[in-house]
Amino acid sequence: MWKKNGINRVSLGVQSFFDSDLVLMNRSHNSKAAINSIKKIKNNFNNFSIDLIYGIPHSSFDQWKKNIETALQYDVPHISTYVLTVEPKTALKKLIENKKIKEVKDTDQKLQFEFVYDLLTKMGYSNYEFSSFAKPGYECKNNLTYWKREKYIGFGPSAHSFDGKYRKWNISNNQLYSQSIENKKFNISDISSKIISRNPSGPFTTSTLQQVASSRLGFGASRTMQIAQRLYQGIEIDGETIGLITYMRTDGTNLSADAVSDFRDFIKKQYGTEYLPEKPLNYSGKKAKNAQEAHEAIRPTDISRSPDTVKKY
Repeated sequence: MWKKNGINRVSLGVQSFFDSDLVLMNRSHNSKAAINSIKKIKNNFNNFSIDLIYGIPHSSFDQWKKNIETALQYDVPHISTYVLTVEPKTALKKLIENKKIKEVKDTDQKLQFEFVYDLLTKMGYSNYEFSSFAKPGYECKNNLTYWKREKYIGFGPSAHSFDGKYRKWNISNNQLYSQSIENKKFNISDISSKIISRNPSGPFTTSTLQQVASSRLGFGASRTMQIAQRLYQGIEIDGETIGLITYMRTDGTNLSADAVSDFRDFIKKQYGTEYLPEKPLNYSGKKAKNAQEAHEAIRPTDISRSPDTVKKY
């Protein structure tokens, strides 16, 4: 029925292939049902995706590895990985507050993400969007459309749509949604409009540099670091070897005061004061255990040296 109605892609919320994880997250399915669903989808669709969750309390690193290996075993062309968010007023939140379950450390979550990133990029997947990995040609159009702020329409309970100006969403109750279709009554309960602003992404660390190089350029981690090494060591410009970026192996997001001052002067001269924040943004955030923060974030050594001025070298 789906294919007859033009549906050409299916996304399956597996979350985990371990029943203990699914019980903890209060999911209604089990691992056997997830695997059977994947098999059924593969028999009918070439283009499909599964969601997996990491950072689950009481779930080991080996279990996370097994989850990814199982997905690869079934040759899933698109894999989305999300860190578990503990929402307020949930049973899991209460268990953590009552110290019956330990919350997963940021450092452990980081290790789990780095594992999936390294493995899937080596297997030919592109990390085209922060949480999503796809084989070439299997990128999710909805994801790409969302980030480009293009129009999209959603069908079904809780589905969201965007017409280029307004965001809309359907009622979440399954029964009420079905009744509205049967009665052919579609009511707009609320329309809101607001100015949305967001801060730019923080300075590059080693991991974020690799992620962006993969999603935008299709580079693997090894190729990215080889190019970064060459830029750090420098190229010959007018008879002098000049490094173009700072040290490329760092977990630090801090920038030197001199660099920030140079950046602000450049923005003011190049684009005008209306694009200059009143104060520099601070991206230091939490410091991860054992993080390599002795070095600055990765940045140009000279902001005035544009790509156009160095490409001839």
